[in-house]
Amino acid sequence: MLIESEYRQRRAALLDALGPHAIAVVGAGSEVERTNDTCYLFRPASNFLYLTGFAETEAYAVFCPGRPEGEYILFCKPRAGLREMWLGPICGPERAAALHGVDQAFPLDAMEEMMPALLAGRKQVALRLGHDPALLLRMSHWLAGLKMRSRRGIVSPAVLTDLDTLLGEMRMKKSPAETALMRKTIDITCDAMLRGMAAIGPGVAGHVVEAEIAHEMVRQGAQLAFNPHVSSGVKGCQSHYRQRNDDVIEDGELVIVDIGAEYGYYSSDLTRTLPANGRFTAPQRAVYEHVLAIQCTLIGMLRPGVRMDELQRVFAERVTQALLDLGVLAGAADQLVEAEAYRRYFPHNIGHWLGMDVHDETSYCSLDGWRPLVEGMVMTVEPGLYFGRDDDTVPPALRGIGVRIEDNVRIGAGGCEVLSAVLPKEPEAIEAFMARTARGRAAGVNQQEEQ
Repeated sequence: MLIESEYRQRRAALLDALGPHAIAVVGAGSEVERTNDTCYLFRPASNFLYLTGFAETEAYAVFCPGRPEGEYILFCKPRAGLREMWLGPICGPERAAALHGVDQAFPLDAMEEMMPALLAGRKQVALRLGHDPALLLRMSHWLAGLKMRSRRGIVSPAVLTDLDTLLGEMRMKKSPAETALMRKTIDITCDAMLRGMAAIGPGVAGHVVEAEIAHEMVRQGAQLAFNPHVSSGVKGCQSHYRQRNDDVIEDGELVIVDIGAEYGYYSSDLTRTLPANGRFTAPQRAVYEHVLAIQCTLIGMLRPGVRMDELQRVFAERVTQALLDLGVLAGAADQLVEAEAYRRYFPHNIGHWLGMDVHDETSYCSLDGWRPLVEGMVMTVEPGLYFGRDDDTVPPALRGIGVRIEDNVRIGAGGCEVLSAVLPKEPEAIEAFMARTARGRAAGVNQQEEQ
């Protein structure tokens, strides 16, 4: 886990970026009710956690550059006495100041009275726009009150900026400590994927595979970064199937397994496509090999200075040629690329940033153009092809085939490192792995029958 000095460095960078006339406010978020009297497991908002390391609900952090009494203020729930026997331990303002590097900590209900004074004399306010409507409403109330006092010489902020944009830039490049956590969570996800792959076979329900994956993640001290996708047959042609994994895997189908663990509040996101019976059919293998070749080409391009639009251009050329080779498209390749004819069979992006969020919030482009990759970034590379079972634009032999291959990659000084390289993805390696696990399952069944 991260140590307090890591958070202190982040806060110092934020205070410097804000400048002397700004103030930033960021909230942890609240529990979300699932059903009556039960809530989903709480996870603090990533940007709040990135700056504070404080993991309790409903807290707010306020950053006031140059404030003599303290630049980092935390408003949090007070101790609850006997109620903590029911709710669990609460840190409280006193301990928060001692344990989390807070300059000043106050009970949550003090925020309403203190915020106008903290805002007075500042020129701009940075908030997570679009994420906390309740805070935005309260901020409007505080600012309106200050404006009414302008005749007394009170200056109120006149500019509202998006804190996520600023923090996204800070979170883009992972520190050595962050990289170590990401290696750990990706290693756990790889172990969970291998365990899930070992469970796949004809007649196995998707939720059985999901259970094996979840067991391995939790066993190693992680949690699910998102609900596992175990998509078999025609549902594998729905690029990110999000329903319950209740379908029974049929002989001859492909199974797309898309999973991610979260460890120490850092996430992973990996996908493999597996033959249900352990062997690819000729059409399945043809599609799979095209997707794998495209992925290898894209990964080979990853280095500092390369832009996402360059990767997208190469992808468009390669996937269009693959679709021509497979007999799905016909015509001049350059015209098909220009028309983005491949989009019918590939509806998502070729990858995304990865970090505290499965989809980290750093922008991909700005008014200055597309963002170049830099050392320390972590991203996914996930090309795919999806041919619907009833899609009459596709040769009959390819209908119902969906393939996606996704790895997690760190940008290095002169190239990149595939952090999930331990997972098999060559078709021969996948078939060999599944043959071994099938023999192991058969041996286990025989032993049970003998007993």
